[in-house]
Amino acid sequence: MATIKEVEKLTELDRQNIRYYEKEGLINPKRNKMNAYRNYSEEDIVRIKQIILFRKLGVSIEEIRSLFEGKRKISEILDNQKTKLRFEVKELEAALKFCDRIQEENLSDINVDYYLDEIKKAESSGSVFERILDDYKKVRNSEQVRQFTFMPDNMCTTPVEFTESLCKYGDEEGLNLVITKEGMTPHFTIDGIEYKAYRYGVRHGMMVCCEMMHKEDYMPDHMSEKKYTYYRRIRKTLIAGIVCTLMCLPTFAFWEGKNKLIVFGLIFLGELSSLIYSYFAYGRNFKD
Repeated sequence: MATIKEVEKLTELDRQNIRYYEKEGLINPKRNKMNAYRNYSEEDIVRIKQIILFRKLGVSIEEIRSLFEGKRKISEILDNQKTKLRFEVKELEAALKFCDRIQEENLSDINVDYYLDEIKKAESSGSVFERILDDYKKVRNSEQVRQFTFMPDNMCTTPVEFTESLCKYGDEEGLNLVITKEGMTPHFTIDGIEYKAYRYGVRHGMMVCCEMMHKEDYMPDHMSEKKYTYYRRIRKTLIAGIVCTLMCLPTFAFWEGKNKLIVFGLIFLGELSSLIYSYFAYGRNFKD
């Protein structure tokens, strides 16, 4: 059996990573009954080295977990990874070749429309460039990390019920959810991120809302604060537009002909102007 310090030396991996893999359920070291310290077996050390090998190849934690659980074979995992890597190589090659075509030194001298048209032509011929729409997906996913809601099985009328509901939700979603403070506004962590929760009544029962406690410190990886703010504003504008449209739908029944079109047109123009404002206020000239 080895201590975590010895495992660090054997695997050249820091203890934060080792403990993260434990939280993800990839390793399960036993505890010393005398001092509650982790004791790592030879099997644990081999498993950690296997994790390092596949992570070095870019295989995701989820895929490694399915491999360890016997749900997928190594060949299946690696074939899937090779497909991903080939796509990334193709993406990089296309961008690399196109970089050589841009010879201008000053930003004001670049004919951006020309180059964008050339990229479109290259894409239509099979070349692959950066998928910028993924930026918005990152923001959408990060918003779900910053705040999420769920409907508990009970009414959460006591701190014990509230804790039980949070733990059950964490288990069902496969989250590493740890309660740090019980109460009617409990605190908890998910993978080290701090949250607080509160409840509110809805027509068919009770909802629990969970909010990140330090939202200002969280942004998606590889995205600047200005760009993130821009995409968040677009997302909020679109959501507000959908809600506004749905609220106005019942009133459309009382309008006829041109009047109905005018109302719908005003809503559309309002959303369009908000998006244009978002672009000039936040999106223009941002850089990663």
